[in-house]
Amino acid sequence: KKHEELYAKFFHGGNLDLAKAELLIKRNSKENLIRNTGARFCLYGVVLILAIWILWDIVVDVSIRQGGSLIGPQYKPVNMSNAYAIDLWRKNEFPVYRGMAMIVLWIWCWALSIHIWTEGRVNYLYMLELDPRDAPESTSIFETAARHTIVIFGMFLFHFKIMSNSLGLSDNESQNSVLQPGYVTLFLIIYGFWHVARTCCKPSKVIWRVLYHTVTPCFRPVSFIMNYTGDVLCSLSKPMVDLFYISCYTTTGMWVSSVIEPGNTCLDTPIVSQIVTPLVLVAPYMIRFAQCVRRYLDSADKSMLRSRNIANAIKYASALVVQLYAIFSEVKKDKYVDDKPWFYTWLILIGLATLYMFFWDVCMDWSLFTTKPNLAIREKRLYTRRYLYFCAIFADFVLRFFWISTIIPATVQNPILKYSQGFAWISSVSPALEILRRTIWGFIRLENEHLNNVAGYRRVTNIPLHFERRKEKKRLAKEKEWYKVLLEVIILSVVVLGLSITAIVIGMSNNHHHH
Repeated sequence: KKHEELYAKFFHGGNLDLAKAELLIKRNSKENLIRNTGARFCLYGVVLILAIWILWDIVVDVSIRQGGSLIGPQYKPVNMSNAYAIDLWRKNEFPVYRGMAMIVLWIWCWALSIHIWTEGRVNYLYMLELDPRDAPESTSIFETAARHTIVIFGMFLFHFKIMSNSLGLSDNESQNSVLQPGYVTLFLIIYGFWHVARTCCKPSKVIWRVLYHTVTPCFRPVSFIMNYTGDVLCSLSKPMVDLFYISCYTTTGMWVSSVIEPGNTCLDTPIVSQIVTPLVLVAPYMIRFAQCVRRYLDSADKSMLRSRNIANAIKYASALVVQLYAIFSEVKKDKYVDDKPWFYTWLILIGLATLYMFFWDVCMDWSLFTTKPNLAIREKRLYTRRYLYFCAIFADFVLRFFWISTIIPATVQNPILKYSQGFAWISSVSPALEILRRTIWGFIRLENEHLNNVAGYRRVTNIPLHFERRKEKKRLAKEKEWYKVLLEVIILSVVVLGLSITAIVIGMSNNHHHH
């Protein structure tokens, strides 16, 4: 009764009858809750069974019973070795399933993020500018992710059973039957395209509006949702490359051939390998760099050297430079030359850049440690279990270094990497680890922003109501001399552009000399 009175007082103006009616759990609602919960866990069970089935087929059924023959003899040329056929399948077919699986994995992670933020009382709806009336709950997002996962796992399992000849088809049946691996892959692509088209046609286009504002930071002030989306795009750069590959795979008809081909129309096309792929990989870092510069222009920082936003921009610039060198050098061509000092210099730079990004995650984005009076974890926390923060630090440190595996060459000659095939597969699945790292990062990033307003996206520390900010922007503009700020930004941009061009020239020069 006390709870009803409090609920009526704060939410219904003292109307006790209305409060009782809203708090009453009807029998039908309870039955629907039980039925929906049972259906949801049934979906989760199917996902778990399919995952175990795939692992069983790969590890036990094929690797042990069939002697490691993952590719059936009718799906590869006569003189092609099994190891070479597997490597071609990993480059030609696997990116299609990986790209779609990574997008669905992000849906899983987004649902988990909403659940964690809700449990920790983090007001993500306000900070991410989401309408509470349209924002779905985590349970419905989990259900959506489970349905898509079932389709992807089912199609991958079917494709794998055909490729490994686990269905027992003869040579004539495999050539003349509609049960060809490329057709299964095409069906999955059509399924994904259909759901993307449905999303585009929905009346609520919040996602597309946020994406448009995120990729055009120079034309408007940068909000927290634009910041968060830009960081997410950095973690989804590899899956976005896979999505472009899927479009090329579909339009060029690579799915038609029933035999693994040594060549790859998409990867061998210069416009894809030298323009589209590099642009997609580095574009998120360029966007975040531009966002940080725009934040500096709109802030009250009087010195570039002491600006948090410029320090953050340098972080993305360093990642941009090492990425460009990796893309345009021999390290992306799976070649290694031990007498070239540039490779070891690049390894040192990428290690320093990764440590810098890890430091920024823990000390700036999370603000986990305080130095007054002694070095200790901050006292203001929304998540009750203290050890979870240390687990997050450890996970972020370990997973931060997995992005290196996507650009280090997987070659036998490389003394750093002795098991090239195993490392190639680690590099293939490392985008999933980066998505998991970004999810963990988001848990504490929004919690810290909720508590401390560390990046200054709000005028006050506590969560305020919506109000106009134009007067504040005019005042800040008067505090800084515009021509000095413009000169500083131009100098910084020229330096980053010069380093990027240098990285590209050195990388292409090394690759040219090697050939």
